[in-house]
Order: sequence, then C-alpha cells, then structure tokens
Amino acid sequence: MVNACDRSDLNNDEIERANQRTCEILADKAHIAEANTILDWPTGKGCFLRTMLDKVQQDSIIICLDIDFVELASLKAYLDNQGKGSNVYFVDADARDMPFQSNVFDAVTAWGGFIEVPEAPKAVSESYRVLKQGGYFAGDGEVYEENSESIRVAERIGVGYLISRERIENCIADSGFRDIYTESVFEDYDRTEPGPDRCPLPACGDWFGIIVASGRK
Repeated sequence: MVNACDRSDLNNDEIERANQRTCEILADKAHIAEANTILDWPTGKGCFLRTMLDKVQQDSIIICLDIDFVELASLKAYLDNQGKGSNVYFVDADARDMPFQSNVFDAVTAWGGFIEVPEAPKAVSESYRVLKQGGYFAGDGEVYEENSESIRVAERIGVGYLISRERIENCIADSGFRDIYTESVFEDYDRTEPGPDRCPLPACGDWFGIIVASGRK
C-alpha cells in the first residue's frame, strides 16, 4: 500500500510491485495458507482480500471487518458478480472494539491498518485477544523517521500512532505477541510538489517507507 493517497511522483509499475510484494509477505507471515479462520481489518476495497482468496484453503472462512459499510457492500457486490467469496463474510464494526469472542481466529491480517485506523494500538491489542493461542498476526503501514515533519503532520491529523518501525515493533510486543518480525518492502523520498490538493503524508521531501510486521500469540 504505497501511500493511502495517489502518488503522482511514482510510476504505476513501482506502485504495483510494492503492493504485490506487501501482499505476498503479509500472507506468508500471517500463515493464511494453513489457517481455517481468518480475520482481516480494515478490509476497505479488498486489495489484500483478493490475494487471500488465491492462497487460503477452500474451506477456510474469512471475516472482513471495516467501519465503512458502503465499502464493504461494494466489495461484496463485486465478489458476488465475479462468482467468488462464498467463504467470505462481512462485519461492519470498529477494529478497536471487535465484536468477537476471544481465541477464535487462526490468523489476523491488517492491510494498511497501522496508519489507516485511528488509535491503531487498540486494534492490534484486539487482534491479540481474538487470536487463538499460537495464531499469527501480520499488518503493514507507511512509516516515517522519528522527529520528522511527517511524524508531526501525522500526529496533528490523528494518525500518529503506528507510523515508525520502532512504534510498530513496540506496540506488537506490548500487545503480548512473540516472535516479532519486521521487513521493509519499499522506501523512497517524497518528490511531490506542494499544493492544495496534495496528500499531507509524507511531508514534502521526507523519507518514507512501507513495512510489514508480524507476531505470534
């Protein structure tokens, strides 16, 4: 997920390669191929779901959780139209307060969850709670250098929780996970021009990267 915003300074091939690599690592580190029950948050438009459908067991159950009902409904309609997703279920809820019992999922994935969910550490903690013992969690997000302008902007607009490698690693550890793993997928310096329509993150000229992080309960 090379930035939640459009990146006019990157070509489509760069974006596609980074996103595909992120999906592959996320799927591998969450061990979804061996999982019977999988929770994905925040599912959004289903970018990672499409990778999951090619990798999970035929009888696996995937629960897609997102607070945006319209996006979930649109994704369900798309899958229905494609004749896919008979094993996919949709839940309109907040990842920071999941409506599930504890210890019920074999794997939890969070495509873009580290930056797209406000107060994301609560969602990581909830992921730990709903995972079975021995289950895997994996998520990814855009990260910046500590003390950078990007960090200050992110904190000002309310997404400044899990926006550096250190913060993500500490959050996963504090939630109780073990065997913590992080991998850089993409990094660059912002080259977009200032302007009223420019995405606020990363800040002009700042370094930014995409990392995948995982842990085991």
